[in-house]
Amino acid sequence: MSRTSSPDGHGPVTASPTAYWYGGAEQVEPAGVLVLLRRYREVEAATRARTGALLGLGETDVLALRHLVRAKQLGEVVRQCEIADALRITGASTSSMVDRLVQHGYARRTAHPGDRRSVAVETTGELDDRVLESCAVLGGEVRQVVADLTPADRTTVLDVLTRLSEALETESEKALPVPA
Repeated sequence: MSRTSSPDGHGPVTASPTAYWYGGAEQVEPAGVLVLLRRYREVEAATRARTGALLGLGETDVLALRHLVRAKQLGEVVRQCEIADALRITGASTSSMVDRLVQHGYARRTAHPGDRRSVAVETTGELDDRVLESCAVLGGEVRQVVADLTPADRTTVLDVLTRLSEALETESEKALPVPA
């Protein structure tokens, strides 16, 4: 049995992996799954905050860098407006953020190769190396946990996370209208 403290102060979350398979008295309740999912998100956010502190940037800046690094790996050219859309922030906020990234030497503005009227934003080689190095260190153990799952378990996790994402997106769109 594993026991994890609830990050929201509502007591411990108990998970017994054998209870499900062998009919034991304990089972993980749906709320326990959601609490552990919240804990994972909180740890991930804290990791982004530490990365930002290391780079001298805020959390949104780190998310933008992650977006830019991923786009570069995929061979995609990113416009400033696409960063705004991806992070769901205003164009003005994005412009200020890109200014900070450029000032720190983590990104640069370049001519868009397919549209001379447009400006692209890309990471610098120095940043790519630092980000990839930290991702390799930070993500190694996480990737191993996922690699250790059986293909059936990975399929189940993908299905659950997809359904949770879709449900949250649907609920938030109904409950929290986007300001005009």
